[in-house]
Amino acid sequence: LAMPRIRAEITRAQNIIIESNSILRFLKPDFYAAVLDPQAIDFKKSAARYLDRADALVLLPGSPAPLLWPEISPMLLDRIPKFPIVPPIYSSPALVNRIAQKIGQE
Repeated sequence: LAMPRIRAEITRAQNIIIESNSILRFLKPDFYAAVLDPQAIDFKKSAARYLDRADALVLLPGSPAPLLWPEISPMLLDRIPKFPIVPPIYSSPALVNRIAQKIGQE
C-alpha cells in the first residue's frame, strides 16, 4: 500500500534518503549504506538479508577490527568499504567522497 506513494515522492524529489533495509525488496537505490553497531550482539534479519548489496559499511564509534557476527560471513564484510563515523557529525569526508563517486557513475 505504501509503495505507490513512496514511488510518487521519489519521482518528485531530486535526492531522497530512506532509512529502511526492508525497502530494498522493492527498490534498488543509487547508494546503499549499512550502518553497523558492532557492539550490538544481534544483527537485524533485514540488515543481514541485504548486506551483500551494501556500497558502504558505516561504523559507529568503538568498532573492533575485525568485525565479527556469527551469522555474517567475514568475507562479505571484508569486501565492503568501511567508513567510521563520530558523533555529532555522523559522516566523514571519505564517506561523502564514496557516495559522490558512486552516484557519479550512474
